[in-house]
Amino acid sequence: MSQALRIDPTMIETYSAMLFIDRSELFGADTPNNAFVPLEAAGQAVPISEKIGADVSDRFNVDFYVDGQPIGGFEFNDAHQEEWWKKVHEVGELTVVSCRDTNTLVHAPTWGQGMEALIADEAKIVRMPLVVRAYENGVGTSAPGQ
Repeated sequence: MSQALRIDPTMIETYSAMLFIDRSELFGADTPNNAFVPLEAAGQAVPISEKIGADVSDRFNVDFYVDGQPIGGFEFNDAHQEEWWKKVHEVGELTVVSCRDTNTLVHAPTWGQGMEALIADEAKIVRMPLVVRAYENGVGTSAPGQ
């Protein structure tokens, strides 16, 4: 089953909010052409994609777009955590880790071991700019009142 893990930005120190997703949800878009790099390169600067973006305009969804076309996404049963939501919109981007199975991280005894397992499994990482939308009351990355 495809799943996504929103990582609480207060738990780890990162520039932007993080989302770990099962690779299948990107339908092959997690390529170097879209700025994805191997997770092992994450210690260096993680590139921001110019072709793929994340739509985080409401509290329950994250959708992905390549060249303006929707390619997939996630609908969550619970709202995005306040800290995660604030971080993603404050920075204007989302760091996405594409892996074969997010359970690799979930079932690891420690964060470090989970990351090592994802690296061994050829996980990829990229920073995605947020999709900007026009709303009745202005323009932004989230719907008014969110």
